[in-house]
Amino acid sequence: MKLYGDIICSTPCVMVNFSARAPLFDQIKPKYYVMADPGFLDDKYVLEAKRALIKAMCEKTNWAMSVILPDFLQTWEGCDELQKNSNITLLFYNNKWKNVHSKQLFEAWDNNTVNPPAQTVLNTAIWLSIYCGYKETYLIGADTSFIQDIYVGQKDNVLYTIDRHFYDNQEVCPQDIDPKKNGRPFGMTMEQLLDAMHTMYEDYKTLKAYADWKGVKIYNASEYSMIDCFERKKLSE
Repeated sequence: MKLYGDIICSTPCVMVNFSARAPLFDQIKPKYYVMADPGFLDDKYVLEAKRALIKAMCEKTNWAMSVILPDFLQTWEGCDELQKNSNITLLFYNNKWKNVHSKQLFEAWDNNTVNPPAQTVLNTAIWLSIYCGYKETYLIGADTSFIQDIYVGQKDNVLYTIDRHFYDNQEVCPQDIDPKKNGRPFGMTMEQLLDAMHTMYEDYKTLKAYADWKGVKIYNASEYSMIDCFERKKLSE
């Protein structure tokens, strides 16, 4: 916001996941909000953070905002709470996926028959911008650097992570993690994580091919990002 506040606040924006907890939410007043984490259905998954998120969205949203959710979240109790705010519209999409670059796949994305996976919320946000007809989309804060916040417990071989986001103000280095104080179990092995990351980067590449097929531009305007398939371009350029 310090660098591009005027541009961001005057442009249709998508915000994601837990970012409504930050003061930026009611400054930016996003047109779209995307949540795609299956963890929202898990009662053990950051329960207090989920409650704080729904409370913030219901209390702060005094503008028209569409909340975009994969169809598996239709049963999430948070949907009932969000619908109590008349400014919020819930829209669900068919979360199916075929990992192949093809005209048939892209045409299916175009008519909303199937959609990109919600493996990361950014996949959905990028597809949404193309589906809504925007010719240029700029990614901001797409660090995708969570691999730097992973730690294997040296006594229990459990994979721990620090959920580091701009709205948490948490400054802990992975090597300083005390799993009992700072980290939470990631729920998978290192092998599974790296396999999921491979799929994630493959999905970004497919979305880049889709954008090229549509003749639209996806720019990575993040100050720091480990995504390497989208052209780098600052908002001010």
